[in-house]
Amino acid sequence: MSGRRLPFRPQLVVFDKDGTLIDFNYQWGSFTEIQAIYSSHVFSQILSKRLHSDGSLKTDVSQALFDAFGYCAATKKVISGGAVTDTPMPMLRQIAFNVLITKGNMLPDDAEVLLTNCWQPPDPIQTSLPLADIRKLFEWLRTLHIKVAINTTDSRDATTETMKFLGVLDLIDLMFCGDDALPSKPAPDSCLFLCSSLQVTPENTIMVGDTVADMRMSHAANLGLAIGVAGGSTSSDTLLKEADIVVSSVERLYFLLDLWCSEVHSVN
Repeated sequence: MSGRRLPFRPQLVVFDKDGTLIDFNYQWGSFTEIQAIYSSHVFSQILSKRLHSDGSLKTDVSQALFDAFGYCAATKKVISGGAVTDTPMPMLRQIAFNVLITKGNMLPDDAEVLLTNCWQPPDPIQTSLPLADIRKLFEWLRTLHIKVAINTTDSRDATTETMKFLGVLDLIDLMFCGDDALPSKPAPDSCLFLCSSLQVTPENTIMVGDTVADMRMSHAANLGLAIGVAGGSTSSDTLLKEADIVVSSVERLYFLLDLWCSEVHSVN
C-alpha cells in the first residue's frame, strides 16, 4: 500500500476516462491508425505538387506518426507510455505538425494545410466501448454517498458526449478536461481543483486510472489511494511500480469499497 493509511473515509472517486471507463485501444488505436494513413495520403498529394529545396520527396509519414504517438501497427495497440496515452489533443496535433516538418521534410505552410484537411479527433460515441456497466457502478457509488468526478486529457466537448452516450452524465458531480485552464496530468492541480470544488479532502479521495500520469498525479495531490486499472494503455508491470493497488477491471471497485467501508464502520 506504499505507506497509505487505511481505513479511511472514501468520499470521492476520480475516474480517468480512456482506458479506465472505455477501451483505450478501440478509441485511440483506431484514431492513430486512421490519422496516419490519411495524413500520408494527403501528404503525397501535397508534395507531388511541390518539391523542396533539396529536391526530396517522401510519400509516407505513417510510421513516423506511429512512432511519435506511441502506436504499434503490427499489434494494433498503443504502446505503454506513448504520447497518445495522456497528451491533450492540441498537443497531439502539435506533435503531428512537428513530425510532418522534421520527418516528412514539409514546409510549415504545407504541414498546416495537411492537418487542416485531415486532423479529426476520435468520434466520442462511435469509438467509445465501455469496459463495464458504468451507470450501475456510478449509481452504486451514490448509494455509498461517494461523489464521482472525471479527470481526462480529452476535450470537454468530447468527454461530455461520451458521458451522455454511456448514460452517466447526470451521475457525475464534476469533470476536469484537457482543454480546461489548469496544468494537466501528472501535475496535481486538476485533482486538487476537483477536491476543493466538491469539498472533499484529498486524503478521502480515490484516483482510478490506467496510466503512470494518473498515478503520479494522485501521489502529487496526496490523494488517499491510487488505483491502477490494468489492460488500458499501460502495462501491468509499469502500473505496479506506481499505483497503490492494481486491479484487472474498474468493476473491482465493488469489492474494494465494500471492504474499506466495512473497515471504517468497524473502527467507528
